[in-house]
Amino acid sequence: MMQHSNALGNPFSSLLAQVGPIQQLIFGENASSAAGRSSDGLFMFILWLSVFFFVVLMGLSVYFCIVYRRRPGVTAQRTATHNTALELTWSVVPLLILVVIFFWGFDGFAKSRIAPGEAEQLILTAQKWEWTLQYPNGVTSTERELRGSRTQPIFYVPENKPIQLRMISSDVIHSFWVPDFRIKRDVFPNRYTSFWFQPEPLDLSDSRVKIAGEGTADQYPYLDHMIMCAEYCGDLHSDMLGVLRVVPESVYIKWLASQAFDPEGKMPWEIGQYLYVAKGCVACHTTDGTSGTGPTWTKVWGQKHLFADGSSVDQVDENYIRESILDPAAKVVAGFPNQMTSYQGQVTEEDINNMIAYMKHLAGVDTAPADESSEEGGS
Repeated sequence: MMQHSNALGNPFSSLLAQVGPIQQLIFGENASSAAGRSSDGLFMFILWLSVFFFVVLMGLSVYFCIVYRRRPGVTAQRTATHNTALELTWSVVPLLILVVIFFWGFDGFAKSRIAPGEAEQLILTAQKWEWTLQYPNGVTSTERELRGSRTQPIFYVPENKPIQLRMISSDVIHSFWVPDFRIKRDVFPNRYTSFWFQPEPLDLSDSRVKIAGEGTADQYPYLDHMIMCAEYCGDLHSDMLGVLRVVPESVYIKWLASQAFDPEGKMPWEIGQYLYVAKGCVACHTTDGTSGTGPTWTKVWGQKHLFADGSSVDQVDENYIRESILDPAAKVVAGFPNQMTSYQGQVTEEDINNMIAYMKHLAGVDTAPADESSEEGGS
């Protein structure tokens, strides 16, 4: 099956994809996947084919203009009605070239759609404006890194191993795009789409490869690929970024084990803190009091909130938080857009209680389970 993924490219396309200065000018770096090399190779083939015929046609046009120009006192030759051999040539040759381009492109397209049987199966969820990735053991990556003004999720994948993503959106249409792989796939609500890739083996001679824990016994190489959204999805579309980190398989296995969250013995607020990242709340709500696209969670508990429709709530309590998670459009805080999607069906009552406990913890108040009496009445 590994041969299946390597078959995405061929020596000719790989050669064309790494021509040198022209390829570097267009793409910046060589493609980091077999599918990307095939795509680059086809692109470069069409580019050089176009350059060749442009030079030939323009050269002939200039030559004919000079040689067959009208001269004083010379009778113009009678135009030939047709030349069967020439007409067949300029019809058949372009047709054969287009057939080559079609099957070359279709071959790459078909192979990029069919993942090898041994591919690692991961579930990618898109939402405004965050990517979340769930691994086969149920773990959701919570590792993040500050890049620019926002922290971005870090997703680990093993080198030289096929990875298949089952993708879905929880709100609007997004598009999963890794420029280094040259391929993107749209991500829709209420429908799964699929994308697969095989990261190249890490090459220490590649200037993009970095060393983690350098100088220690646990050091290892890694290569980051930026994840972007290629479908406009709202205010922070350009900030919907992520990092796909390619590491050795042994490091991947170790990292995956370290990401497992065991709620046993954890306080409710600690579980809520984990859910805050795992469920993507971190994308819009801060916990340090700074402004985000949604209200900060810092000391929000017990505070008065004014809403966009002029109404207000005297204090943020369990009912208000629960309603805001399951029906966020019911009460929109003044100064913030109505853009949060419902988490109905994505979180359990236990999850909600744990997130409430985390908000209480951030406010420095008691994190004991909410009194049942507080659940009575509407919000």
